Amino acid sequence: MSTTDATAKLVMTPEVLGIVPQAPLEVALRMMAEAGVRHLLVADQGRCVGLLHESDVLWRLWSTATAMPPPVRAVARTPMAVVGVSDDVHVIARAMVDAETDAAVVAHDGRIAGIVTATDLLRRLATE
Repeated sequence: MSTTDATAKLVMTPEVLGIVPQAPLEVALRMMAEAGVRHLLVADQGRCVGLLHESDVLWRLWSTATAMPPPVRAVARTPMAVVGVSDDVHVIARAMVDAETDAAVVAHDGRIAGIVTATDLLRRLATE
């Protein structure tokens, strides 16, 4: 199957970690490091309300080293790039470019089905 035939369902990571908006940034960074991921979904009462990027967390923690860092909600990106499970990689890449991000949340029937990152897209391209 070529990249032109690849859909979000085929390239996404279905296991997505989440964090609540009021969580401290240090907790988010620890979760990312322990799980080996660079993104966390931010969920509030079962709804995805943002996407937290490792680079944003690191930058904010570094820039507020002498002050109390803000909670996750202050750093999470919103709106996020959201794609459907049947969207092809070109649609996913366009959504990521338009949102100026390296990850897209994959939704199916109003629920989170996974996440596609730039790494996932590159991995797919490299295996062809």
